[in-house]
Amino acid sequence: MALAEVNDIRFQELDQRVRYYIDHPLLRKHRIEPAASRFHFDVLSAILRGANLPSVKTRPILEAVLLLQLGLSIHDKVDAHTGQARQLMVLTGDYSSGRYYWILARLGDLRLLAGLCEAVVKVNEAKMALWSLQRDADAESSLQRLQEKLELCSTIHGELLYAVCQWLFPGDPAWLNQVRSLVKAYVLSDRRSVDDLPSVFSVRQLNQWLSDLIENILRGPINVRLQQTTNFLLECLLPVQRNLEQQLLAEGNR
Repeated sequence: MALAEVNDIRFQELDQRVRYYIDHPLLRKHRIEPAASRFHFDVLSAILRGANLPSVKTRPILEAVLLLQLGLSIHDKVDAHTGQARQLMVLTGDYSSGRYYWILARLGDLRLLAGLCEAVVKVNEAKMALWSLQRDADAESSLQRLQEKLELCSTIHGELLYAVCQWLFPGDPAWLNQVRSLVKAYVLSDRRSVDDLPSVFSVRQLNQWLSDLIENILRGPINVRLQQTTNFLLECLLPVQRNLEQQLLAEGNR
C-alpha cells in the first residue's frame, strides 16, 4: 500500500477519534461538526515518527494536539454564526481544548504540556495582533505590514507544531526550520489568509518573495517523512509562481 494511502487511512482514523471526543447531539442538531486539520496531522505525524516515539505515546500526542488546534481554529469561526449556534461554537472550542489537556495530563509529560501551553499564549497574542492590524482600516497598506500579517498567520497556524519540534529536538534547528517553511507555504496556499497580497506587493515583489520561499523549501534537508506534505504545498504554490512569471513577461513586452 502506498504511503499516501496509509496516511489517508491514519488521518481518517484520527479524525474520527477527534470527532468522538467532542461529539454531542446538540452539536449535530446545529450541524456543528468540526474536523481535524489534515495539514497539522501530516506534519505532526512526520515529526513524531522522526523522533521514533513508541505508538503508545504517538497516538495520544496526535489526538491531543489535533484537538487543541481544532479548539483554537473553532474560535476563529464564531463570528460566522448567531444565537445558540454561536454560543455552541465557543463552548465547542473550549471543550476541545479542555480534552487535549485531559489527554496530555494522563500522558504525564510536563515539558510537552508546558511547551504547548506557552504556544497557545503565542497563538492568542498573534490573533489579537492580527485583529488589531486588520481593523485599522485607516492605516496605509505597506510591504512591512503585509509581512507582519504573514508572520502572525504563520504563528497562528504553526506555533503548536514548533512547540512539538522544540520538545523532541531541543538544540537541533533542522526540523524546526523545515516546519517553519512548510507553515509559511501553507499560509500562502490559502489565499483567504493573504487576500490583500496583490494590493500590496508588486508582481515582481510577490514573485521574488514566493520564489525565495519555494527555493528555501527545496534546498532544505531531504526528509522522506515530510515529502508528501511538501509535494502537496509545492503543487499549490508552483502554479501561482508560474502565473506571476507570465505576468512579468507580459509586463516586459509592453
